[in-house]
Amino acid sequence: MRKPWLFPLLLSLSLVTMPLLAVGQTIDELFQQGKVAIESRNYSQAESIYRQAIQLYPNNAGAYYGLGIALRDQKKLEEAIASYRRAIQLDPNNAAAYIGLGIALFETLSGFSPESFKECNSISTLLYYHV
Repeated sequence: MRKPWLFPLLLSLSLVTMPLLAVGQTIDELFQQGKVAIESRNYSQAESIYRQAIQLYPNNAGAYYGLGIALRDQKKLEEAIASYRRAIQLDPNNAAAYIGLGIALFETLSGFSPESFKECNSISTLLYYHV
């Protein structure tokens, strides 16, 4: 006797139990895509990519740091600050996250001049690509 509900049930269970890497992307691939989006100034796409990375790898400090950059560049400063703080919580030695946090906090001050923080922003970007 055939049970028509058995195949869909087994298929659903197999999809749920598959490892994330088999159906998704590796963290390195997501980071590369996020960096390309940021370099292209496509910050909303970078935000989406880093949020996907966080969904798949919720304890990865680099994903929160990348998200912080994407959010900060969209002037979503409160969200960026929270993201940098989470990156620091996960990796207290992440110097770039501290710099990003400082820049985001500075940008929340009234009278902010983008030129006044250009050098620190360059340092943060440099650390992002080389740390």
